[in-house]
Amino acid sequence: MNKDFKLSKNQIKVLKFINNNPGMIQRDIFLALKDNQISKGTLCIILQKAELKGLIVKYGENRKKRIHPTKECKDLINSIERI
Repeated sequence: MNKDFKLSKNQIKVLKFINNNPGMIQRDIFLALKDNQISKGTLCIILQKAELKGLIVKYGENRKKRIHPTKECKDLINSIERI
C-alpha cells in the first residue's frame, strides 16, 4: 500500500463496518453504529474524509446514496486486521 493513512479509532470502526456491509445508506450505518457512540455529525465527517481519501465511493441519488468500500479500503482493513 502506497499511501499512509492516519485514522482514528472511530474512522477504523466505520470503515470496517462499511467493508463488511457494502451498499448501505448513511442513515442505516448510523443506526447500526450508534451504540458505538458515533454521532450523525461525526459519521458525516468520517465519510467525507474517507471519500476524499478514495476509501469509499457513493452510488445513487441524494439521501439514498449507497456507500461501498474501494479496493484501497479493503486492503487497508485487511492490513489492520492482520496486526
